[in-house]
Amino acid sequence: MGDIFYELKKKNVKKIKKVLKWAKENSKIIKVDVLDCSKSLRREKADKTFDEIFDLIDKKSVGFFVIILRKDVNVFGLFSDKFKKMDYLEIGIRSIDIGKKEYFIFIYLDKKKLEELRKVFEVSEVEDG
Repeated sequence: MGDIFYELKKKNVKKIKKVLKWAKENSKIIKVDVLDCSKSLRREKADKTFDEIFDLIDKKSVGFFVIILRKDVNVFGLFSDKFKKMDYLEIGIRSIDIGKKEYFIFIYLDKKKLEELRKVFEVSEVEDG
């Protein structure tokens, strides 16, 4: 079985920020990346903090908010220093632009947090096709 995608009902900037704050408080790992295509075509560790980028989330970013239950993924380099497959919850947003730079926030949580997330926020599984 592949990854499972979820959507936040009636999402807007305010609701997304609430979910991201909750995720930050419950996270295992938080990554803030930047893509500056004038220098590279790959994302790099950001030159700004989570809070700096969080404050810049706007209506444009709303369509790029994701909640994904990643299934059976090799987490070497993320959660483990060994080859290990596991499920985990990923909450992220992108398209936070400053000049020519695009910023990304990825928050990684234990998969057990999905149940809690669904109790706190109106989140439902995205149906295929």
